[in-house]
Amino acid sequence: MVSFSKNEIYTMFQYDKNTLAQLDGNQLKLLLTLAIKADPGFNYTCSPTQEELAEILCWSRSTVQTVMSSLLDVMIDGKYIVTMQKQVRQGGGYYNVYSVNCFK
Repeated sequence: MVSFSKNEIYTMFQYDKNTLAQLDGNQLKLLLTLAIKADPGFNYTCSPTQEELAEILCWSRSTVQTVMSSLLDVMIDGKYIVTMQKQVRQGGGYYNVYSVNCFK
């Protein structure tokens, strides 16, 4: 069992080794970055921009897009590990809201 926790409001994501074995290194890095940014008060959601994720991970924006696309396809026990919804911005345009799904 591998656990990730964060201290603001205590959050724990538990994954077994078989779950994490399905992810490559970049997917795991992105998952943990999203988990750090996720707000437990809002169902473990966050809305970082691709530019923000690229800066945090020291990747290009296109790498973030590629890895995010592959991460959004990963299912564990019939559930997606990360989901994304597009939201409309005031004044036009869109932003993405990511949900990190915990498996307990």
